[in-house]
Amino acid sequence: MFRCSTCDNKLIKTFKGNLPIFHCYKCKSSGILGHHLKKTLKDDLYDKFTANAKASEQQAKVKKCFCCHTAYKVIYFEGSSSKIYLDFCTKCAILWFDAGESKEVPMNTKADFTRDDSGLEVSVQEGWSHDAMEDTLLGLVQVHHDGPTLQKQKYDFPLLTLAMTFIFFLFIKSKSTLAFFAYLPHSGALRELLTLPMHGFVHADLRHVLGNAFFLLLFGSQVERYIGRSYVISLFLLGTVLSGLAYRFSGMSLPLVGSSAGVFALMGTFLREFPKAKLGFRRNLLLFRGMTRLNFDIRIPAYLYILGYVIFNLILLPTQFHGSGIHHLGHLVGFLAGYFIAL
Repeated sequence: MFRCSTCDNKLIKTFKGNLPIFHCYKCKSSGILGHHLKKTLKDDLYDKFTANAKASEQQAKVKKCFCCHTAYKVIYFEGSSSKIYLDFCTKCAILWFDAGESKEVPMNTKADFTRDDSGLEVSVQEGWSHDAMEDTLLGLVQVHHDGPTLQKQKYDFPLLTLAMTFIFFLFIKSKSTLAFFAYLPHSGALRELLTLPMHGFVHADLRHVLGNAFFLLLFGSQVERYIGRSYVISLFLLGTVLSGLAYRFSGMSLPLVGSSAGVFALMGTFLREFPKAKLGFRRNLLLFRGMTRLNFDIRIPAYLYILGYVIFNLILLPTQFHGSGIHHLGHLVGFLAGYFIAL
């Protein structure tokens, strides 16, 4: 996994037309591998990059190439509005842009049009700006990634997320399963150690499992496809375990089951990784036997949706200690774990 040369955050592979770009969501920097740059730019512009790099005697003091970790050479260009300085690795020919620098670089391509992943022709004369992307959950909810177009990792299909959802329904209302996997504070060190992670896979009623399954599919599938499959299970278990510990040390004594804290951890990670994403609800409805057509397309910023649930749990937090039966503190702990700790 490549790390950002500026802030050491994880880089995500994006696409502009057929040009792969490694983008950092945290500091908005980006890098382009040399063999991709050479194939995309006209020869005279690529030669200009390399010639300036060879002539440069100035090395970047801190930043190193995200691929080979060699110190960048500092090169300059006359941008569209001012002189700009860029970082270039002479070893593997990687060009590195800090935030905002890419807009100043003249983008001369070898062809006016190229094809994106879907086979559609897209103009590449729009500079270095990134496209948007839309995902659909069961044909009901669209997730609009407003910003860089993300390359799906190895997993076009969120298999792990679906498998976890299936397990939720498999163990619902099974008294023997609930008794075995429920986390019970002060029930013995061995039992607590075993049930801390496992209590998140069982639920007591259908309403609870339906809600958690929906949010797991909505946000967990995005984390799995764009960040990595290992993140889904590790974040889910992290939120579940920390929720159980919070339950124990808050003085609660009833058995604890449910995946809400693990799902909230995935929601926290989603919010941190995709702060500009929107949740869309789009439908074409036929009314009065087809005589009237009602079209609607509603897009809600994902951060409003997620933070709304966080605030809701904050408001209801005192009720947990008065017999509400809902572990609101665990939801908040899971969300904070996903947002601050995991990444």
